[in-house]
Amino acid sequence: MNVQDILPYFQLIVSCGTFLGMLYALKKFIDKPHDDLEKRVSMLEVKMKDHENSLNNSHEKLRNEKRTDSLIINSLIALIEFETDYCLKHGGENISPGLIEAKKKLYEFLAEK
Repeated sequence: MNVQDILPYFQLIVSCGTFLGMLYALKKFIDKPHDDLEKRVSMLEVKMKDHENSLNNSHEKLRNEKRTDSLIINSLIALIEFETDYCLKHGGENISPGLIEAKKKLYEFLAEK
């Protein structure tokens, strides 16, 4: 066999390889916007889950604060009622104007809620 006989076959193989490489590069170039969008969507999904978790935690914290506020208000009402009952039952003691004012303001606050 002669080099001249093999050369056309070798050129055909190189040309086919180059053509396949070009097709692969074209496919990668065409798929790049799609791949970029997939990455961005994945990133946004992760961020959205983080925001949802944060929002749920905030809601839970708010519910706990509301329960705490309710407990404190109920305790204040009980203390004011106890003090006024104590003053009334021990006849010689008058209810202080500050206590009456505090009771009035507390009931006004609760009425506005």
